[in-house]
Amino acid sequence: MSFSNDRFQPDGELAFGLVRDVYLQGAPVWPIREWVDTQTINYVAAGARRFSGSWRKHYAKVMREARKYRKEILAKTPKEDLEFHLMELGPLLLQQVDEQLAVDLPAGWDREETRDHVFRGLKHVGKSAETEEERREKKILTTQEKNCFHLGCVITGRGEAGEIMGISPKTVTTHVTNAFGKIAGAGINSDALRWALSGRLPKRPRS
Repeated sequence: MSFSNDRFQPDGELAFGLVRDVYLQGAPVWPIREWVDTQTINYVAAGARRFSGSWRKHYAKVMREARKYRKEILAKTPKEDLEFHLMELGPLLLQQVDEQLAVDLPAGWDREETRDHVFRGLKHVGKSAETEEERREKKILTTQEKNCFHLGCVITGRGEAGEIMGISPKTVTTHVTNAFGKIAGAGINSDALRWALSGRLPKRPRS
C-alpha cells in the first residue's frame, strides 16, 4: 500500500501493520498493541498541529524505540520474572500465511483446506481453559507451551527463545513439539501449520 509523506491519518491496515511488525521484531515483554497505539495517537496529534513529518519516519522511529525498550526490559528483568504479552497469531500472520499459500503446495494438498487448518491451528494456540480438566480435554496449550510457540516458531527462533526465557533450546523444542501434538489432537492438520510457518514439512522416521 502506498502513502504520501504527509499522511497523518493512517488507515487501519497501516496502523495494524506497525503493531504486527513491532510484535514480530522480538519478545513481547510489554503490552505492544497498547504501546504502539499510543505512539500512533501522539503522531496523529502532532501532525495535526504541525502538518509535517511522514508515516515512514514515524514507522522507523517506533521500530527503533521498540527495540530499545525491549532491550531495556530484558536487561533489567530477571528471566523468571519476565511476562510475555501474547497476541492472537491469526491476524498477525495473515499476510505471511497467504504469501506462503501462494507458492506451490506440497503434493496432494488443497489450498483452501490447508488455509483453514493453518488458521484453526493459530487460533488454537491462543485458546485458554478455566480448569485443568478442560485444558486436558480440549488439548489447550500451557502458558509455557504458548510462550515457546510464539517465540520459538514465530518471532525469534528456538535458540534465542531459550536464551530469553532462561531455558535450553532443547526444552523449547520439547514445548513446541507438545504444542503441535495438542494442535493435532484437536483435529487440526499440524503439518499444514508447520509448513505455513517454516516452509518445511516435519521429517518422518524411515520405515
